[in-house]
Amino acid sequence: DGGTHLAAFRAALTRTLNEDRVYQSPNGEALTLPVLAVVRSAGGTAVFRVRDGMAQRLPITVLQLAGEQVLVRGDDIVAGDRVVYAGLSRLVDGDRVEILP
Repeated sequence: DGGTHLAAFRAALTRTLNEDRVYQSPNGEALTLPVLAVVRSAGGTAVFRVRDGMAQRLPITVLQLAGEQVLVRGDDIVAGDRVVYAGLSRLVDGDRVEILP
């Protein structure tokens, strides 16, 4: 909401993968995540990781587009992280978020 910046985001399943998760690429040299999670702005390319109910903006480098997934590298993002992939236009670093079932 406008006063608290509390936003809700719904996680979704696609095939057998939980799309809000970050996965290690098969060759181990990159991470894969949903292309919809990638944010491009004047500040560079990034994703929002959800940790302890907070959105954290993490810079990434996009290596390759692979259908609905993207291969990336980033110093602070790791396999298993949860990322936001809906409602990104209003999200800012430090916003409180809730993952809905």
